[in-house]
This record gives sequence, structure tokens and C-alpha cells, in this order.
Amino acid sequence: MRRYRLAFCLVTLLAACTPTPPANVPTAAPAQATTSAGTAPTAQPTAATQPAPTANVQPAPTAATQPAPTAATQPAPTANAQPASTVTATQQPAVPAPPFERTLALQTPALQGEDVRQAQARLNELGYSQVGTVDGVFGANTEVAVRAFQTLNQLEIDGVIGQNTWGLLFDSIAVRYELHPIVDTQRGYLLGTANGAGWLPAERITALIDARDYRLLDQSGAQPATAGSAARIGEVPCTFTSFVDFGSTIDPAQRIALDGDWNVLPRPISEVPTDTATLVGPLTSALRVLGLATPTIQITRALRGDLDGDGTQETIVVATYRASGEAFVLPSAEPGDYSLLAVIPDGGALATVIAADVITSTIEFGAPLEFNLLGVWDLSGDGRMEVVASSAYYEGDSTSVYAFNGTTATEVIGSGCGV
Repeated sequence: MRRYRLAFCLVTLLAACTPTPPANVPTAAPAQATTSAGTAPTAQPTAATQPAPTANVQPAPTAATQPAPTAATQPAPTANAQPASTVTATQQPAVPAPPFERTLALQTPALQGEDVRQAQARLNELGYSQVGTVDGVFGANTEVAVRAFQTLNQLEIDGVIGQNTWGLLFDSIAVRYELHPIVDTQRGYLLGTANGAGWLPAERITALIDARDYRLLDQSGAQPATAGSAARIGEVPCTFTSFVDFGSTIDPAQRIALDGDWNVLPRPISEVPTDTATLVGPLTSALRVLGLATPTIQITRALRGDLDGDGTQETIVVATYRASGEAFVLPSAEPGDYSLLAVIPDGGALATVIAADVITSTIEFGAPLEFNLLGVWDLSGDGRMEVVASSAYYEGDSTSVYAFNGTTATEVIGSGCGV
């Protein structure tokens, strides 16, 4: 009996397979095999290494390292920092960099001087209006602005202008104050944001997300705005999850909300019939590599479009089969059950597996995963479209955003909650 975990793999019968280490959140998880029959997952499960399948699969890079779970384990539903994206930083006008003379911090009596005024002026120029009046006095407002600058520029957040913060503050690559939070409207999960420094996870930006209007997204584009609350940290068991509350009921089709004014569909995205025959072969090959000799292909949703603007159309597919026939996620599963999220290029025989849970041994009580494709949009404003998917298990769920570069898919932000 095995539970295999494999993340973001380009399925090919000629490439060798190695397991990828797992993320803390049960976000759209890498391919995995069964938990032990009759063993219940713990409230905060951990992960441990398992042998990789002998089938040939070439792993692609993942957003966070994660070991494969052993029998009776599941990934813990905690938020987890993701790597920076390929979003290009907006170049700021070059400014003469004054020499760094001393560390600037909030203290009593307050620090004053020309260096404080220069720092305040530069923060104000970059849009960090929290600084307030540029008066050469390092007060509480200046500290708030410094913390915001450090947050969005991926520096250590301490509110202190040391040599590193000073150097980047006056550098042309300094990132302006720009926040475009992304939220799962049905679960309330703050997923994160993208700016010139890359993708930023929810836990890093929570303190900066005030009440604001969000555009609701569906596959026709962006719909009228709706008001969202300031971000907050959840209660037990979701104390590692950030939430945004919406005062009105939102159509489930508008699953994602974004504070951003760019075109979220730079190229058309269309629904594909779930009985499309050309998708069966690549999915079958992928599942065989993951351990199922004769998989039953049941596609639940498929979307088609040019994700990265390279002229090639891709079809994003989610397929799920449960021998029980149940419409909701159970803690049990049978060999041959699976849930798979993949990208298939037009005319291609290979599938890039984004995430999968493949059951090769009976689970009496565990946490098999089920994936759902929520949509495809440009969530960073860079002209590339990301894939948004959810994953659910018996006592929790999560939502993840994946960036696709033509050959591999990487989870860039995500959030979830469960036990």
C-alpha cells in the first residue's frame, strides 16, 4: 500500500519520477496515494516521506517543498509562503541615493534630521502615504509606512530603516505601494496578491488589507464591484488563515474577487464539453504513470484558452472518479479512485499534471482529496492567465492559484482551513 505525492509533473513515459516535498496547507495538493485503511487523520496532521511510484514521471518545480505523507497522514491546513512570480517590477525613477548614516527607528525622544526627511519624502513619492507629513521627525506614521514598504518589497518587517531598507528605498527597483488582493468569495479566504516584487502570500499582507471594493470574476470577465471588509485572522481551527468578509450573498459562479482594474481575460477562455474525446488519452496516460493501470476517465470541467500568450491553446481539465458514486468528499476511498487537475496543449499527447490524488489501496478512514477548477484569469496584470482551483477533503478545503509557463505549473499563492 502506498500513497504517492507528485506535484506539477509533466507526464511522459520516458522521464524519471521523484516525489516533491509538500506544503503546509492542503492546497491543491500534489499527486498522492492512499492513507492506511482504518486509520483516522490527526487534527493537525504532518507529512513524511514515502517512496515514489515506479512509473516514469518528470517532476516540475513546486511553489513550496513538501514530503509525501505516510499512511495515516495528511498535509496540515496552514497557510504557506510561496515563491515570487515572474511579474516584472515597475521601474521607479532613479533618485540620488543619499549615504546611509544611521539606523532610523521609532524611539523617545523622536529621531529628527535631514535623513529622516529624505526617507519620508521617498516613501511619499513611492505612494506610501501612511507617512503623513514630511517633517523630518520619525514618528508612528513613519514607522507604519516603513513597515508597509518592507512588506511589499519582501524585506524583514521591523519598521526600522537599516542599511538594507535604506538602500532599496532609494533604488530604482523599489516597489510602489500597490496592493491587489485576491479573495475566494465563497470561503472568504484571502489568497494573497501580486506586485512588482512577485507573489505575496496572505499572511504577509493581512495587516495592510483594509476595507475596499473588489471586482467579482467569472469566465465572462469582471463583474460590478462589491464591498469587502478589512482582512482578519480566523478563529480556531483557522488561526493561520486570513479572511475577508462580504456583506452580501455572492453568486457561486463569481468565486474569485480581485482589487485590480486590468483586463483579467486578455485572451478568450471557453468551456469545453466534458465528453471531449481528445482529452481522454492524455489523462489516461497521466493516471497510468501515477499508478492506475485502467483508470475510468470522468471529466468534471474543462476550460480552453491561450494561458501564457504564446499562441498555443491549452485545455485545463479536472477529472474525478469515485467508485462510491457519492457527490461529496468521503473519508474513505477505493483503489482506482482519483482526482486530477492537468493542462493539455492542443494536439499534445502529454499532460502537465498540476495536482492529483490517486488511490491505489483501500482507505477506510483518511483524507482523500477532490479538486475543482474554479476558473482562469490574469490575476497579476502581466498578461498571463493563472489557473485557480480548490481542493477538498473530509474535514477541510483550500483554494490555490497556479502560474503556467508553457511547460510547468507552479502554485504561487493559496489558503485553506481544516483539521
